Amino acid sequence: MQKNYGWPLILVCGILGTTPLLAEKMAFPEEELARESVLPKFDVPNSVRNRNITVGGKFELGGFLGKVTDEAIYNQAQMGFLGTYHINEVHGVNFSYGIMGSGIGDYSKTLKSSVGLDLSKTFGPKSVALASYQLTVFYGKLSILKNVVVNTHIYGLAGLGTVMYDGLTTMAFDFGLGQRFYFTKNFALRFDLKFVRYSGPNPIYRPPGKDKSTSKTELESGNLKISNFESTTYMQTHLTGGLVFLF
Repeated sequence: MQKNYGWPLILVCGILGTTPLLAEKMAFPEEELARESVLPKFDVPNSVRNRNITVGGKFELGGFLGKVTDEAIYNQAQMGFLGTYHINEVHGVNFSYGIMGSGIGDYSKTLKSSVGLDLSKTFGPKSVALASYQLTVFYGKLSILKNVVVNTHIYGLAGLGTVMYDGLTTMAFDFGLGQRFYFTKNFALRFDLKFVRYSGPNPIYRPPGKDKSTSKTELESGNLKISNFESTTYMQTHLTGGLVFLF
């Protein structure tokens, strides 16, 4: 006997076809939704909470060592001191004064030994003073060991200053960035990378009225003055690191 499956199949299809017509649209009032599904709203959002280190309204003093990484003629070494007043947790004013190393660099020593050109008789920068606006863009906590947390700030710098020679002071512009690592609430390691632009005497010069560069005889005479040297524009990289105290 052959069974007829046609009617049950038609019945199932009819039920499935009418189900969407029977379904009701479910809606819940917004205030009855679970709070976990709604992001909280703040009038003044705070990006950082529970700071271990607060700097607003405080001073920071310290010293540093460093080098002018792209100085070819003179000594690259630099040492000095710095101070910062933090207006708040973001804005501050930084002052730094660096004394340049004396003497000439390795490149000039090579010139002296190879061609006999002694550039130690020329004029190099003696010191650099910079006043910069400091903008702190990041504060964070670094977990180094299980019970050791290092607090850090990353900031940008931009400002004006002077580069001083024997008998000459010229205006300078600087910009850069830096980072501080606090290992206590008051002491921190500070590292700065600054780009300093200024005009100064060119040790390979063309004196007024003479169509030639610095000669060996003129350098050995010791009668040169800083005004004899033609001015040129420098863009130098100052990399420094030191210890600062926050109070």
